[in-house]
Amino acid sequence: MAALYRAKMEIIYGRQLLLVGACGNEDWQMLPFCLDAQSGIVSDCENAKEYRKLIGLQI
Repeated sequence: MAALYRAKMEIIYGRQLLLVGACGNEDWQMLPFCLDAQSGIVSDCENAKEYRKLIGLQI
């Protein structure tokens, strides 16, 4: 069961990372897209929208 949960979390993480615009997976690259310590990457936050606009990614 733990392996299934971990796989699901990795899929969610990967999806959010791609929706932001593949910002990078180091802490300093992801932090602008996290609202707090518990939220994880939030792909529709203002920083994500600005980053996508900056790199020309339209979703």
